[in-house]
Amino acid sequence: MKSVALILSYTCIAMGIISFPPSNSGITNLLPESVTYHPASDQFIVSSIIHGAPFYVAQNGTTTQVGDSGTNLNTFGVNVDIDANILYTAMANFTPVLDAFEGKPIYGPYESVLVAYDLNTGEVAKRIPIFNEDVTAINDLAFDDDGNIYLTDILGAKIWKVSQDGHVGIFANDTARWNYRSLGVNGITVHNGYILTMTCDVAARNQLFKIHLRDPSHIIEVHYDGKIIASDGIRITADGSLIVTTHTQTTWLLQSKDNWETAAVTSSFSAGLDAKYSTVSAAFRNGQPWALQNSFVDLSIPDFIQEIQWKN
Repeated sequence: MKSVALILSYTCIAMGIISFPPSNSGITNLLPESVTYHPASDQFIVSSIIHGAPFYVAQNGTTTQVGDSGTNLNTFGVNVDIDANILYTAMANFTPVLDAFEGKPIYGPYESVLVAYDLNTGEVAKRIPIFNEDVTAINDLAFDDDGNIYLTDILGAKIWKVSQDGHVGIFANDTARWNYRSLGVNGITVHNGYILTMTCDVAARNQLFKIHLRDPSHIIEVHYDGKIIASDGIRITADGSLIVTTHTQTTWLLQSKDNWETAAVTSSFSAGLDAKYSTVSAAFRNGQPWALQNSFVDLSIPDFIQEIQWKN
């Protein structure tokens, strides 16, 4: 299983920007939380918290629903297995996530579901419940080379693992450092036999963690210079750098010289949009990184996918 983020590089050229959905399309704001790229159709695919289904986004901004999830949940993380032409989507209830963001108490249980779409047909290939007797809200997802899927649980202080045969289990958890019943780990990526994941506190400095796939009990904090707050999606580049998108509209590039024992911020990108926008995810198209911009506070304005130009 290969993720697009693992095979493409991030060299930047002149900036491009895609506004969606078109004002005459009859589709309301999608409130997308994640973006990936589908090479076979040369389209981006975004999640939609509002519509609870993923959508293709063409280069002219035209949006087309991928398929019907068959659930009443909201769509968060999306990622394409390009070998199998399968789109995996993390689906959860947005209500407890919003409550946590606003500092309200959360009462469970809440169910989450991993939904896989066959992109040849648009039909749902499988639905895998992710559930325990507490609050569960899966958010982002990543693949390893063996076809296992890892999902962050933004409220449950854990990372779930779904094996190739569909078995679901808790891969790692850290209730002390992952802000249990608050906004915990969010973005996730797999690189060189380990996971990188990051907390998403909107006020305090966000923590970056490294977890070896063969020893998930050993969770290492990666110390980096600078202060990143309100992080969302993270993506690994072909040269092993880490892209971190944030709700502050700043996207950061981190690099490590010691296999992610430590890291340093080396570049940044500012979207330069209205303050209503947040930068929530990144994807790669033809070797270029693009950032997804949405607005949680004003659903009357369009969303954007914007090409990243790094500033040293």
